[in-house]
Amino acid sequence: MTPEESSDLSMLGEIIYGNLFGGTIFTCLLFGLYIASFSIALYTSGKTGIRGRPRKVLWGCILVLLLCNVWNFADQIILLIVDIKTTFMVSESLDTVLNTYFTLSGEVTIVDSVPFNINASIFNFL
Repeated sequence: MTPEESSDLSMLGEIIYGNLFGGTIFTCLLFGLYIASFSIALYTSGKTGIRGRPRKVLWGCILVLLLCNVWNFADQIILLIVDIKTTFMVSESLDTVLNTYFTLSGEVTIVDSVPFNINASIFNFL
């Protein structure tokens, strides 16, 4: 293995390590907290009922936020799977692996911004 290939492989390892410990574990923790708070809100609202227009609008916004958070969580997990697949399971040259990785991660990053923008719009609305 040449020094260039060794540094490229080291860079891919750093990216995967950063995505796993910097993003995915933190995302899983926050997603669990969000689901717990959503369950508490659902339980308390089930006791009192959803009457009146303001509560219906609020629950509509909460459901949209839930869908956006599920979308973001699935996107983070898919990004980690794509990272691992393109790094360790492609048996081609290292240049091909790098090109495939950056192409696929670029496509996933474009989709990343959509749930964030929807969440920001709802929070500005509320």
